[in-house]
Amino acid sequence: MTNDVKYDELLKQYTWSYEGIQFCWDEKPTNANVDTAKLLATNYHKNIDSIVTFIHNEIQDWYGDVNIDEVKTRIGMPIIEPERDAVTYCEQTFDDTHIFSFTFWDNEFKDLHYFAIDG
Repeated sequence: MTNDVKYDELLKQYTWSYEGIQFCWDEKPTNANVDTAKLLATNYHKNIDSIVTFIHNEIQDWYGDVNIDEVKTRIGMPIIEPERDAVTYCEQTFDDTHIFSFTFWDNEFKDLHYFAIDG
């Protein structure tokens, strides 16, 4: 397992940054968990256009006329929780209050659900 996995006292989770994505687990990740995270990172980047398309309409409803490229640059670093099949954006730059999130039901980010803007 990678030595880069650290326990974050504030989050009360194990965290690992890889390819511009932060991964979080409640339990200490195994080598298999880290391998899954690497696969998720590859597939997240490969499918970023369809992910942004999935969340675009809802963001437009909240923040007005924004295009796909603007959404892509303003959502910020994703936090992926493989145990929950969830992606969260805490650093989005549309405002300073809301957190964006959605769930994925496969490791390829092709089956996306429940986009939410919380805050």
